[in-house]
Order: sequence, then C-alpha cells, then structure tokens
Amino acid sequence: MHFPHGTCGTGWLEIQVLVSAETNIPEWVGHPDGDRLRTGSCRFETPERLLNETRVRCFDPAGRRSPSEWVVGVGVTGSEPSESCPGAVMP
Repeated sequence: MHFPHGTCGTGWLEIQVLVSAETNIPEWVGHPDGDRLRTGSCRFETPERLLNETRVRCFDPAGRRSPSEWVVGVGVTGSEPSESCPGAVMP
C-alpha cells in the first residue's frame, strides 16, 4: 500500500487499524507494524486487513502543529505494487 504525500505538510502520517478485542468491541489501535510512517512510503498489508479498517492522519512529530482529522479507508494507488512502490516485493 502506498501512502502518498497528499496535503500533509509535515511529511509524517499516524496510522491506526480497527481491531476487535476479546470483548468484541471494535477499537482503533496503532498499526502493528508501526503507527508512524513517512509520506510517500509503502507498506505491505495482509489481505485480512480491510482498507476500511485502516485510518490515517497527518501529524507533526515536533508537536508544533495539531494532527489533522482522521481519514478512514485508505485509497489504493495503482493495480500492482510495483506501480506505486518501486522495489516492493509481495510476500
């Protein structure tokens, strides 16, 4: 999955995924592969994680700006990993 720069002026994104705890109550938690990622980066997502179960927002690691609003559902760019993420290898 490619995370484009978009309008994020800080160059950093915060990423969360929706999980159901033992109580079966859905909850947003930090992405298991790391909850922060540079814009323009790529990350492989397993087919089990639906795109509407992912949310992202722009944030400033220095804390000078407030985080943006969450965007739920991540758009996929390109039909093949190599189109958006050169050098990406599908496991």
